[in-house]
Parts: sequence; structure tokens; C-alpha cells
Amino acid sequence: MQQSALNSPGLPVTLIAGLALQVVGVAMLEIVINLYVLDHVPRKELNSFEPRRMFYAGMVFIICPWAGIYLQTAVMPGLTFLLVGIFAVIFLVFFWRMRLSENDAFQPAKKPPPKPLNYIPRFVSQARLRLAWVLAAGRSSWWIMYFVYMPIQLKASGFSSEMTGAIVSAGLVPLFLIRVWARLGRKHGIRPLLIVGYGAAGVATLAAGLASGWPTVSIVLILTAAVFATVIDGAGNVPFLRAVHPYERESMTAVYMTFRHSASLLTPGLFAAVLVVAPLPAVFVASAGVAICMAGLSRFIPQKL
Repeated sequence: MQQSALNSPGLPVTLIAGLALQVVGVAMLEIVINLYVLDHVPRKELNSFEPRRMFYAGMVFIICPWAGIYLQTAVMPGLTFLLVGIFAVIFLVFFWRMRLSENDAFQPAKKPPPKPLNYIPRFVSQARLRLAWVLAAGRSSWWIMYFVYMPIQLKASGFSSEMTGAIVSAGLVPLFLIRVWARLGRKHGIRPLLIVGYGAAGVATLAAGLASGWPTVSIVLILTAAVFATVIDGAGNVPFLRAVHPYERESMTAVYMTFRHSASLLTPGLFAAVLVVAPLPAVFVASAGVAICMAGLSRFIPQKL
């Protein structure tokens, strides 16, 4: 809510402050939601629950890239941030009415919490948690490329802002197939699902970068890559949720959820280094390399998952 209020004026100072609040707010929200899931969803049902959660979130991901640009450019500047603030208030009221603190699974702490940095060595010492973190960061990295650098490439190719938003939204339509990917995951396992998803997304992204001189062909290829990226989302956070010990849920979740913000920092840094020596299409090639590496790492996921 505060992030939306600070972003709406469009000033550099308020924008930076708003983004900082957004990072903190999203981190808190994701940690709470994941702990809630771990406390209320049986481990055997996590493989089906995560895809279901992504499926219901799909409509928002599909509509908002186009709608946000349209509202900002064609209706009123700052309206997008205003609506986000309103939805944040509705979300807060909803959680308040649920009274999560009254559930036996949520009890106030009786002693000062340990320093978060103390959790990191324990997290790093567990191979399955390390693997889950790296795979999640790789997934987040690909979507950062899609949401940030693909629109830049489209604008450079002469597409309007609204058309760019529409194309980005079109790539998210396959999110509605997540439940199909979930069924395949339950039938064949998460490991082959992620190997195919990361591998195919990487190959299609590489082809899109190489075909950048033909905008239509490049768009078709990157949208194809997005289909396979939703295959990856079909697994969601299952590798972590199935690997974390019940008695370490709170501490390990706090470390695991840093994957998104780490990717948000490392991915632009990697691409900035690439852009120093190569044109914009090289970003797609670099992103493809990351996805293909994630496909290789997926081979180490336990077969029983």
C-alpha cells in the first residue's frame, strides 16, 4: 500500500523508496504464505496444491501486464499504483478477518528470535535445500528476462507500448495449463518435468535471441519458451516444500525465499555485463544458458519426488 503511494508520483526518490518497501513487503508476505502452506497442507498433497495455487493466480499474471500499461498510458498516470494499493488493503482486511493468529499452528514467540544469518549455514549444509534454491532462482531469472528485457526488445523492434503489454500477457496464457503439467508431474515425477521444462525453455529462448532480426519469428519463439516456463511453474516450490524438515520450516523458509530477490539482483547484473560487450539479443542467449544449466541440475532431484 505504501509502495503504491510512493510510486504514483513518478519521482526518482519516491520510486526508490516504493521499490524498497515492495521488496520488504513481498518478502514478508511470501514467508508467511509458505509457512501457512506447510502448516495446513499435507506433504503428500503438495505436488497437487502448488500447481493449483499457480493456476488460480494465472488470471492476474495474464491480465496485469497489458492492463497496467493501458491504465498508465491511456487512462490516467498513477492509476495502476492506486489500484494496487486498493487491492493491498483488501488483501490485508481478508487476512485480518481470517484471524490467523488464533490458529493453534500460529503461536507468538516466547523468546527473542535468533539472527537470520545464523540460518544460512544450516540451509547451505543441506544439498536438497541448496538445489531447490538454485532451481527457484533460475526460474525467477528467466521470468525477469521475460518481463523486463523482452518488452525492451519489442519496443526496439517498433511495437507500441500497448502491443508490447499484450504480447507479454499472451505469453502467460499457458499458465492455465499448469494443472495439466501437474498431472504429468504426479504421473512421471517432478524431475523429468523440470528437465524438459528448463531444457525446452532454454532452447526456445536461444533460438529467439538468434532470430532477433526477424521480430515475428523471435516473438513466436519466446512465447514458445514461455509455454515451457509454465511447465517449470507447474512444480513451483515443491522441491523445497518436500525437502524441508518440519522442525525447520520457519528458519529454512526465511532463507529459501531469498531466491527471488537474489535473482532480481544477480540477473540484471549478469545481463548488464553481457550488454557491455554485446547487443540486446545476447541477453536472450545468456538467459537460455542459465535455463539449460538448470535443466542439468534438475537431474539431481530425487526420483521419488
